[in-house]
Amino acid sequence: DHNTAVMVLPSPAFQKELDDLLGGIQLHVSQTVFGGIASTVSSLSRARLFRYDANQGESCIQTLADGCVGVVLMGDIQIETMIAQGAKPVGGVYQIVKGQESTIAAIALDETATELVQASEGQE
Repeated sequence: DHNTAVMVLPSPAFQKELDDLLGGIQLHVSQTVFGGIASTVSSLSRARLFRYDANQGESCIQTLADGCVGVVLMGDIQIETMIAQGAKPVGGVYQIVKGQESTIAAIALDETATELVQASEGQE
């Protein structure tokens, strides 16, 4: 029995199409779907996505400004997601109070959770 997982890395501009993509993936893959947003640290530059084809060697096939790239992982694998080492909470903890599918429409500050995080980090 082989596991299948799909990692997706959409650009920030791909938000409107993301629900359709995830729905299509879940029709064909009943296992894990995970990923993150491809972005930059500067508002002056745009994210770039690089599409490679393993059958074409090491040359980059396509550079995309918008869209989504991904990879299907199959076989005897186990996926565990985590935040990158060194990442620390910035600001408060928010709760999603309104949304539809993968789109967040409204958030609210969760003061109790924020206080707990600050206490555990020694930032009070």
